[in-house]
Amino acid sequence: MTAARAVQVDVIAQSVAVAAAQSCSQGDLALLKLASPVSVAPARLGEQDPPTGATNHIDGWGRTSCDGTASAQLKRASVRVTGRAADAYNGPALASTGISGYAWKGDSGGPQRYNDAIVGVASTADCASRQYYASVTSGLAWIRRHIGGSGPDPEPGHRFENADNVTIPDLGSAVSSPITVFGITGNAPSALKVAVDIKHTFRGDLRIDLVAPDGSVCLLKNSSTSDSADNIIATYTVNASSEAANGTWNLRARDTYRNDVGYIDAWSLEFSPARGRAT
Repeated sequence: MTAARAVQVDVIAQSVAVAAAQSCSQGDLALLKLASPVSVAPARLGEQDPPTGATNHIDGWGRTSCDGTASAQLKRASVRVTGRAADAYNGPALASTGISGYAWKGDSGGPQRYNDAIVGVASTADCASRQYYASVTSGLAWIRRHIGGSGPDPEPGHRFENADNVTIPDLGSAVSSPITVFGITGNAPSALKVAVDIKHTFRGDLRIDLVAPDGSVCLLKNSSTSDSADNIIATYTVNASSEAANGTWNLRARDTYRNDVGYIDAWSLEFSPARGRAT
């Protein structure tokens, strides 16, 4: 967080692993499921966006100057709401300008508070006069639908992603990239969308499978000596209606020929509204 007037906030740090992540399809919001519980008081979420001109507060560990390094301490600054905007994913956002400091690189995901309620989540900024925070109020129904572990089915386009890189060894054993799905009632859809982004210098080397939580395997792409193009950037449609939606799914990749290398860059699962039901 930039500007000398941003104040230090004393906190007790805890390191907790993330078991799963769930992103909103209508803005730069996400929910994280922790692998173990933590002893903290839950934050209050704002019921409506703050008015233009309101003084809000932001917290973060971001850079302390435009060309500086990340802060070693949590910082807090005051900002003034200037209106509405779009966040990095074209969702509704709060536009604000700094009073005692600005959000900058490293502050992404940090809160903006109005009357001690979280009303925004840091999305984009320019280290000067502009900072856009995804509107929590606009995503409130989506948040409440999932944090309680029950309620209506997820919205259309319910999406889970793993963007961690996984190296695929040349002519080696298969590797897997997991995605843990949670909060979905019943079975997966008959048109499960599997988006794959694999960087490789000879994509014909690769066999790609989707492995369901119960171990069932669906072939997405077979190896082929005649397919010499680079990379696999494709979306596959899979009939997964016989599989429970919740659980750990894996994208499995194996290099079947020698000399070319690559890695899984990212992949995702998108669940449509037409899903099977558990019996």
